[in-house]
Amino acid sequence: KKFLAIFEAFLLIVALSNTALGVDRYSVASTAWSSTATWSATSGGASGASVPTTGDNAIIETGFTVTLDMSPTVTNCTVSGTGILDASTFTLGVSGTFTLTGTATFKQGGTVNTIPGATRSFATTSNYVFNGTQTSLPVTVPYGGLTWSSTNASAATPAGDLQVNGDLTLLNCHDLRGGTGNKTPTVGGNVTVDGATSVLAGTTAS
Repeated sequence: KKFLAIFEAFLLIVALSNTALGVDRYSVASTAWSSTATWSATSGGASGASVPTTGDNAIIETGFTVTLDMSPTVTNCTVSGTGILDASTFTLGVSGTFTLTGTATFKQGGTVNTIPGATRSFATTSNYVFNGTQTSLPVTVPYGGLTWSSTNASAATPAGDLQVNGDLTLLNCHDLRGGTGNKTPTVGGNVTVDGATSVLAGTTAS
């Protein structure tokens, strides 16, 4: 009986440990984040898994577009290959690592200008899109590709040195300016300015 009690206690500890570690959730459909039809417990597996939440790891697989219809917080989030994670309306929280691989795209809207994740890893060919009404551009992490499409009428000025390892694109927005002081922007790829109201300039307006 003593051995059985110890064994049962061990199983309980293992179960609690697995719960604490969270689970991986893989996208298997191009639908809303809150839908169980979006998620599987295995890569390429059957849909119907629980929606990833605090403590879990969310993986947006290549070929799928997942749209936030809520503001979740997960431990780690990876957008893979050609996958797209659209946070144009709601906010994504990541307490661990936020990763963009391949040509993956993350779209960030509203007024949110903070980048998810305690740590980040963005492939050079990935694309981070600001498509809300942001007035400032965070420079706390090197971007892969960066698309600035904020519709705010005020000039956006990076707080420090902007590093874009891929392409920098301005689309139908207002000003993106270097600000004052000795800031050094770095762009590893191409620079595209498209739209009648788009301005890319070295300093703030006088």
